[in-house]
Amino acid sequence: MAIPPLTVATGQVTASTLPILPIALVVDEPWTLPIPGPTVWCAVLGAALLSTALAYLVFFRIPATAGATNIALVTFLIPVSASLSWASASIPDTSSA
Repeated sequence: MAIPPLTVATGQVTASTLPILPIALVVDEPWTLPIPGPTVWCAVLGAALLSTALAYLVFFRIPATAGATNIALVTFLIPVSASLSWASASIPDTSSA
């Protein structure tokens, strides 16, 4: 039984959301917060579509075209990008706005 990789990824994201949803509702009590405006909704939707969905599509397209070895190389890039992120966050802002 061959299940397409994108179907497996969709199942993983859905399955990981279901157990954490009740905890998030109890801890954060979102019904007590004001309803966000359209700018916030557009930002959340853009982050979800551009960051998460597009990354999954690209990530699961790589094995079909380049092979699993190239996906393994991503693990070498994570520490580098994390180091650059922390370095840029620790540099003080010197702008005089």
